[in-house]
Amino acid sequence: MSSPPKGKSATDPPPATTAAAARVDDAEVAAILEHSPQLGADPAAWLADKHGDLDWSYTSRTLRGMSDAHLLRLLTQRAVVSIPQREYNPSAPFVHVKTSYGTVALPHGYRTPLSFVVKYIWESVLEALKDERRWKKDRVAIFHLWRVCESLLRRAEVKAGWMGGMEKVWRCPIFDRLLTRFYKHSARCDPLAVEEFLEDYGEREYDRDVQKHDWKRWCMRGLNGVQMTEEEVCNGITDTEFKRSVRPADDDGSRWYLDGTLIPFINDEEDPAYTSTSDLTDFDMDDDLSDVDTGGVGGGKNATNRRGDDSDGFTSSDEDESSSASTQHPNTTATITTTTSNPASASANGVGAKRSRPNGVGADDNANRSING
Repeated sequence: MSSPPKGKSATDPPPATTAAAARVDDAEVAAILEHSPQLGADPAAWLADKHGDLDWSYTSRTLRGMSDAHLLRLLTQRAVVSIPQREYNPSAPFVHVKTSYGTVALPHGYRTPLSFVVKYIWESVLEALKDERRWKKDRVAIFHLWRVCESLLRRAEVKAGWMGGMEKVWRCPIFDRLLTRFYKHSARCDPLAVEEFLEDYGEREYDRDVQKHDWKRWCMRGLNGVQMTEEEVCNGITDTEFKRSVRPADDDGSRWYLDGTLIPFINDEEDPAYTSTSDLTDFDMDDDLSDVDTGGVGGGKNATNRRGDDSDGFTSSDEDESSSASTQHPNTTATITTTTSNPASASANGVGAKRSRPNGVGADDNANRSING
């Protein structure tokens, strides 16, 4: 092995990475490029669009050159492993999230909503892999949600390690914008849905501190058929069941099992259908899915939730779920919108009344259940 150049250490990032970092105005993105060169040297992977959301066009463009097997490898190998139980301590108000690449400290207010988003991704993958057409429709939205979580965790990682240490007032605006839309029962991130959300709620919706919401109650009600149990909210989640259901069938992860059955359409070949779609229409494949489209990661085109459908205007007085600081981050306008106001009646403890979806189907109707209905 050759020695590094004079004045350099073997752990210094490559010149391409440091050069890219120098051109980035976002200090956290620059730190990611400098200190995590294994993630690549493209700053576009981490930057927000003009509205402040993680750039959907980058998601779409990247996915065109990615095989289905590669996507599953990302979802299982660079992901959250577990989120611990609630243990809020005012003197150390952080939650330590275990990932496949280490432990990441976050302000404790992120604990419950992050748990829900992670579970939402897991459930979305399991549901989509049951049907090839569903998978082709949902995979871009799944990949984008994964990227948003990755952005939160990697930004927190560099904040804690190289930018003065984690602080309880720290926020990730990109992730907060996603949470704002989730809380309003809007799970889509594509540009058309983002604009619809903006029309419904306006930019001021993003001015609220999302950590002040009653996430415990909201998560038990859920979104698009995905709910958390009270035990999960209190004691945390792990990826054990998810990885038991979805696992590689070979050493290189080119083929995959779902519940012990080989998934015939998952492999390392690129599908020509993916390379011909536009950035703005990747999500909009509902016309090709009419017989299976009871939902989708963000719901179908007609599954909209208007302002009057949302009654979850709760604020949290629970110290565990609310940050003691009321910082606001710069806001902007884009959002993912049109899904369903589904959430089901909250199981045994009777939290909340049952909502109905736009088509009148109750959220706990298991006869034709879709996680994204």
